[in-house]
Amino acid sequence: MLVNLVNVQGGGRFLDPFAGAGAVIIAARSRGFTNVSLDIDRALRFGLVELSGNHLVGDASLLPFRDCSFDAIASEPPYHPSALELVKASVREAGRVVRRGARTALLVDSRQAIPVREAAEQAGLTLELETSIDRKGTAVRCFCWIRRS
Repeated sequence: MLVNLVNVQGGGRFLDPFAGAGAVIIAARSRGFTNVSLDIDRALRFGLVELSGNHLVGDASLLPFRDCSFDAIASEPPYHPSALELVKASVREAGRVVRRGARTALLVDSRQAIPVREAAEQAGLTLELETSIDRKGTAVRCFCWIRRS
């Protein structure tokens, strides 16, 4: 679903900053994206490099990429309440590294929704979609933003 939301033109350079087990990367690869995966958990690096072809161990709140360097970003950050500051900082970073006219989509815990929406606004992202989803018994919010300027 997340890849479908950001895949308006097909292909391009794609980032999943919370790559985890790689499900979003697999979907992006099937849609023709050139993938970059990032996750702070070093143990995931071997599987993710196989899936994405370009994996970095790193912090989603401090992305090691130039401004406007991605055509799409999609991810499912941690839902735990302790991750809120990390998720907000990662949204601000997504606003920096996604190119103008490109989209960012996230699934976040419903309790994170208001501060994440505010962080996206501060990052210059324009909300295109926000909807509630039951994610295997967890109440989440799906967001999709576009960077207009």
